[in-house]
Amino acid sequence: YPASVVDVREGTRWLLRHTADLDVRPDRVAAVGASSGGHLVALAALRDDDPATPDEPDPPGRPGAVGESLRALVLCWPVVDPARRYRWAVARGMDLVSRQLSWFGSEAAMAAGNPQRVLERWAGHRLPPVLLVQGEADANLPVGMAERFVETYGRAGGSARLMMLAGAPHGFALTAPDSAAGRRAVAEIVGFVHEHTAASV
Repeated sequence: YPASVVDVREGTRWLLRHTADLDVRPDRVAAVGASSGGHLVALAALRDDDPATPDEPDPPGRPGAVGESLRALVLCWPVVDPARRYRWAVARGMDLVSRQLSWFGSEAAMAAGNPQRVLERWAGHRLPPVLLVQGEADANLPVGMAERFVETYGRAGGSARLMMLAGAPHGFALTAPDSAAGRRAVAEIVGFVHEHTAASV
């Protein structure tokens, strides 16, 4: 951090600038991220003021942050409040503490690169629709973090849907894609992305 967020944001901008070369419709681009990848996708979509600025201009007709250009976001068991997750993990003596601190570098960076806090003072661009997929038995994230993010997203003017799956652990749709919860999550994700990218077909 923050290079990883910059990479996601600039990679998305590159894609949107080269849609014609790639035979991709710019109005049918969505982003999906899981766990820390969900954090990266959310923050890249919400913030446009991280270090490094693109050498090329934004895609024509696509102003401001990357989120303005995306049709939808899918966040799977995301770390949407890293500062809260860090304090929660410290209190429990979890091995997540060293890994999260190594990636962010400091608690100050966790507070700065925090999608939840960005939303709490939101005054930015149009928010893309969000699907947040979460397992109720997730031992890697604090209880209530997903619900709070979805609620705050709605108050900020965005459309957010929470899919909570009973008994599902962290990463369930990747580690057990053929489980009932995994199949339900994948079907919901596919339907959500199709719903928000097929309208312009």
